[in-house]
Amino acid sequence: MIIKTFLSSTAIWLIIAMAAAGQGTEAFLREVASAHPVIKYYEGLLEASRAESVTGNTPGEFGLGFGYFPGTPDAIGVKRTLEASQSFEFPTRYILRGRFNRESFALAETEFALGRLETLLEARLLAYEYISIQKKLTLLR
Repeated sequence: MIIKTFLSSTAIWLIIAMAAAGQGTEAFLREVASAHPVIKYYEGLLEASRAESVTGNTPGEFGLGFGYFPGTPDAIGVKRTLEASQSFEFPTRYILRGRFNRESFALAETEFALGRLETLLEARLLAYEYISIQKKLTLLR
């Protein structure tokens, strides 16, 4: 609730600044779209989802190991081991994981668009309310 009140008061001050500068509502909405903290938050979520969607789509890491066990030549002697490993899962798992990641990224894009539109709608409504109040004040004077 506190955040919503803060954002609303910030938007009101931006509207007052818009009126003082003589901007139109479209210029105001462009400014809100570029600097509003909620839109920045949704942009960050979208970038995190983009980074998350490209991880885990490939087989596990390749492993390489080397062992050296010193010994006496008359007993066992020196033992050296070399190990290489790679883990694989059933191929359909990678296909399903890739499909899931693509769909979750599409969901994140939709969430970003929804959050951006909601914020811009709220800003537009506040701008229209401010304009109507200004017109009422000029009629009353």
